[in-house]
Amino acid sequence: MKKNTNKKDKKILKTLSAKIVYQNPWFYVQKEKVRYPDGKKGNYFILKRPEDFVVIVAKVNNQTLLVEQYRQVLKAKSWELPMGALVKGEDSLKGAQREFLEETGYKASKWKNMGSFFVGPGLTDQKGHVFLAEDIREAKESVSGEPGEIISALRWLNFEKVENLIRAGRINDGPSITAFFLVKKFLERGQK
Repeated sequence: MKKNTNKKDKKILKTLSAKIVYQNPWFYVQKEKVRYPDGKKGNYFILKRPEDFVVIVAKVNNQTLLVEQYRQVLKAKSWELPMGALVKGEDSLKGAQREFLEETGYKASKWKNMGSFFVGPGLTDQKGHVFLAEDIREAKESVSGEPGEIISALRWLNFEKVENLIRAGRINDGPSITAFFLVKKFLERGQK
């Protein structure tokens, strides 16, 4: 899809002003006063995260690694690919390597950047970066994760089983699904 770069396009919103209306250590909400294409004015609210995040698809043979962690928003445990927020100014590869170690206790010697995606462009400008990790080994050192991060289990599953769990609604984390199918398609094409 081609990005619209025409500054005179009458079908876009014009931002008249912007201010932060709520803020905490993890995100803030920005209220923008906008002019709609029909000339009417209104408000638009955007959830902003200070940093992007990474999602890691670890591959050993035809298996990938999932983490089960409690998600307070859902009041339930969720099976997901390893992922986490980048530290301010952190390179996405370094962040992927750090998060993979923190969440799984594993390291990888081969990393490939598979691309990125916007999580929900109608709500937030946060971007997820997807990495394929290969040549996996257990780390000698242990690293603790973030406070409040409650990982209860790790599980290696073959790609077919993961796809079946997604289709059955048992894995329903959007970034995990996006990253999984991006990497799966790449691997099916036999690209290295």
